[in-house]
Amino acid sequence: MLLGATLVISSAVSYSFYLIFSERILQQTPIVFFTSTVMILSTIFVTIHYLIGYDLGHILNFEIEVYLCGLAMAIFATVLPTFMMSEGIKRIGAGNTSIFGGIGPISTIILAAFILDEHFSVLQYIGSALVLIGVYILSINTKKRKQKLKSNLS
Repeated sequence: MLLGATLVISSAVSYSFYLIFSERILQQTPIVFFTSTVMILSTIFVTIHYLIGYDLGHILNFEIEVYLCGLAMAIFATVLPTFMMSEGIKRIGAGNTSIFGGIGPISTIILAAFILDEHFSVLQYIGSALVLIGVYILSINTKKRKQKLKSNLS
């Protein structure tokens, strides 16, 4: 459990560094170049991890549908969202992008409940509502801060 908690915290910290530092880089670097470079590096590390932990022959024993599903997931759940997130960081900043990123898991919960007929507890719905309320409050505060900054500059 300690190892798992350490990995989760490390992942969160490294992701926050990515968001913070990518904002500066994206102001000077084309989005396609930056995002492609990051994705290629991630692919290299995931491949190294797979080669260390698993037999390479294992990956070649699936049905064609598994590969097609994996390709669709790679495109629609990884590549496109990553490019969209980079564009969001460049346009509205890392902080706002991460705030609005909090909506993703909530929409997943809602879709799972309605489409897959998943059952969730009242606490999960309360938590989802709190996240959405938090995103709403932060977005209002950001708008107010920008309006105040514009009026001070005028």
